[in-house]
Amino acid sequence: MSKNNAAEKSTAAYVLKIAGVLTLICSVVALMLAAVNAVTKDKIAENVNNEKLLAVSRIFGEVDGVVPVDGTDPEIMLVSKDGATPGYCVSVKPQGYGGEIEMLVGVAPDRSVRGVEIISMSETPGVGSRVKSDEHFLPQFAGKSGPFEPGNGADAISGASISSRAVMEGVNAAIFAEFDFNAAAANAGLSVVSVVPDDGTEDGSESEDTTAEPETTAAPETTAAPETTAAPETQPETYIDPYAVGGYGVGENNPSDNMYVETVDTTGYYQEHETTDTTTAETDEFGNPVTTGA
Repeated sequence: MSKNNAAEKSTAAYVLKIAGVLTLICSVVALMLAAVNAVTKDKIAENVNNEKLLAVSRIFGEVDGVVPVDGTDPEIMLVSKDGATPGYCVSVKPQGYGGEIEMLVGVAPDRSVRGVEIISMSETPGVGSRVKSDEHFLPQFAGKSGPFEPGNGADAISGASISSRAVMEGVNAAIFAEFDFNAAAANAGLSVVSVVPDDGTEDGSESEDTTAEPETTAAPETTAAPETTAAPETQPETYIDPYAVGGYGVGENNPSDNMYVETVDTTGYYQEHETTDTTTAETDEFGNPVTTGA
């Protein structure tokens, strides 16, 4: 009996010893993880923040930074550029097939989508992960106001319907997040590039006119009409008595019978052409026809 008691005591002591060692090891590991987390926590947060800033710049172009809006759920950040805000970004985390999909959705003042960026996700590589890698999926939301669902306003990726629907739900949550954009911009000391109040009318008193006046092009100089040359005065038609203007010798320049002459050139030659003589023909003393002038 005493031997059994001794064995039991020995076993109990061994178990306690093992438990103590395991507890010590777990405590040491927990302390190490806590220390590592304390050291890397700020660095991880900084990396996430930098990734968000890069996502903002990919959506809105070059910006000065972002201004968090207090008291919003989901997280909303006003985009700041040259003392004004062209819109805001909403951080959403819809549930995908493999876990949360952390997204940043850029929204314009009129609540249309400026762009969508995925910060992190755990979707199946080559399947659900295509919601980020596919070159057509995320860009299809830009410029639209939603709401989105597969086949209505947006197309899902074949074979990744759960992941596609999750992204669309995240975009919808960003578009319809409830907060006063104009008031938030005023509190942050930022002017608004384009203001669209709740009633849908444009508020010109608070908006910044970013439309440049179109350059006017001077009317081309008109070319003066060329001077017209007055028509030369025509010589009055003159009927010529062919017998009176000279003989009919060979080589002589004489008007023909039944002809009339308009002009005489500088050499004295007649410029003549045939016409129909409507006057009464007469003959001279030699029997040659003579045309009397009209």
